[in-house]
This record gives sequence, structure tokens and C-alpha cells, in this order.
Amino acid sequence: MKTLTKVLLFLSTMFPFIASAHVSYVVKAEDAAKVMGPNPVYLQKALIDPLNIFLMIATAIAVVILFVFIKRIPFFKNLFYKIIQKLNTYHELIPWILRLALGISLIGAGTAGVLISPTITNGSVFAFLQVALGFCFLAGFLLAPVSLITIGLYIYALLQEPYLIGNIDFLALALSVLVFHSARPGLDDILNISLLKFLKIHRYWLPVIIRLGVGIAFIYLALHEKLLNPGLSNLVVEQYNLTQYVPVMPAMWVLGAGIIELLLGILIISGYYTRVVGVIGILVLSLTFFYFEEAVYSHVTLFSALAILTIEGGGMWSIDKFLKRP
Repeated sequence: MKTLTKVLLFLSTMFPFIASAHVSYVVKAEDAAKVMGPNPVYLQKALIDPLNIFLMIATAIAVVILFVFIKRIPFFKNLFYKIIQKLNTYHELIPWILRLALGISLIGAGTAGVLISPTITNGSVFAFLQVALGFCFLAGFLLAPVSLITIGLYIYALLQEPYLIGNIDFLALALSVLVFHSARPGLDDILNISLLKFLKIHRYWLPVIIRLGVGIAFIYLALHEKLLNPGLSNLVVEQYNLTQYVPVMPAMWVLGAGIIELLLGILIISGYYTRVVGVIGILVLSLTFFYFEEAVYSHVTLFSALAILTIEGGGMWSIDKFLKRP
């Protein structure tokens, strides 16, 4: 009975913590520096105990069974159909979602004195530029040059700190503004400034760009913060006493989180059940704000990218498209 209880607890409480998103945002830099580096012995501890292996297998089977059979229940089948029909009417809102996310993110970073990510703390020199770009996105003013400057700013930040690969969803959104060719609602539309229309990037590229941005971010964070540097995530487990929620060893938390985050990234890039994975990602990300009290501006682009995938679906070059699944 105790074993069954652990399985249920592991299944029900693992998801709120798998995407603490950016672990480096909630641990001190000096503490992180002490534990950086591969530690396969630490991860192997999670596989020594047969109970941990049973928990992982049982969780995987439970998720698959739930995923397969819930679609066969008429109530949920009709509910999913109605939700998808409603989502198909939200496409016109995507440009506004893109601009809101970039605007809030840039204004938040500028006022906090960081450069795009909280990991680059000496970004005060770019504070005014980021705030100005953010307000331009919110107002829908000069979107083409503002998007190009934002892309250049991200590339510069990435050269300063490779960890910004974990924020590549930010770059995906900036590129998507150029792809969507829509300035509504905004000053560009009111003043008839049509610079975006000169960019001949097809609208169908939008889901592909977003999938790559979100998927790469998830995979990078899973590898960098969990599987290749497990000590970093172990700090979070200890700092927030996560073992009180599920009574398993810290190594099990880190390994489980890394594997699940890695799988989510692969599913998103491949475009398999894109909308379902998008919803899961939104729920997980929302909970991390409450559990870890992270800055909202640092994750608003990831949140918005997942919302866009939930609206758009996989798009071209996705398994969903190949299987003709909405």
C-alpha cells in the first residue's frame, strides 16, 4: 500500500516541478559554481533502489494509459473537439500575444537591470534600450526594425552568456513577429506603416519556429541543469525541500525532472500531440511561479510560446500534420 501511495504521489506532484524552467534563476551564483559539472554517480543513486525504478516505470505506464483511454470516453472526446474548434478562432490574436510577451519581457529585464535574462546582471547599460523596445512592441510601433534590433540584442547576449540558449524561445518570438506580417492592433496599422509586408516569410513557418524555440529551450535546460549538472538541480531540491512532497531521494527528483523535461522538448520539436504538450507546459510553468517565486518577466516568453503552440498546433513538418491530427 505504501508503494502504491508513492506511485500516486510521484505521478500527481512530479509535474509541478519538472519545469522549474531555469534553475539558475533561483539559486545563488556562488553556490551554483561549487556544484557545476557532470556527476553520473549521483544520478546512478536513483537507479540503485528497485523502488525508484518501479516508480519510473509505473508513472510512465499510468501516463500512457490515461492518455490513451481518456480520448475514448465520449464526454472528453466531445470536450476536446469543442476546445479545438474554439482554439481555431484565436489565430488572429497571436500577433498581440507575441508583442505582449516580448514587451513585458523587455520592460521587465530593463527595469531589473539585466540583459534579457536574470543571469546577465550587468545589463543596466541596455536598460533604456530594452524598455524602449518593449514599449514599441506593446504599442505596435515600427515592428519590423524593433524586431530586428531585438534579435540582434539576443544574439549579443547569447555571445556573452551561452546559458541564454535556455531562453531561445525569446528569439523565436521575435522572429515570429516578422513572420506573422500583422500590426493589428497597433500604431503601425493606424499610421499605415507596412514595413512588415515587405518581408516575404511565409506564415506557415510560425509553428515551426515556435516549436524549435521552445523544444530547444526545454532540451537544453534538461541537459544543462539536470542530467549534465545534477548538483545544480539538487540545490533546488534541498532549498525548497521538495522531498517533503514526494518521499524519494533527491537524485530521483533530479533524474525524473531531467528525463521528463527532455521528453517534452523532443515531443514539441517533433510536433507530436503539440496542443496537449502545450497545455501541460502552461500548467507546469504557472505552478512554478507559485512554488519558486520566480520573476514573471523572465518566463513570459516561454509561457506565450506554449500558448501559441496550443492555438496553432504542430503546423508543417510535424508528426501531427503527417497524421492529419488537429
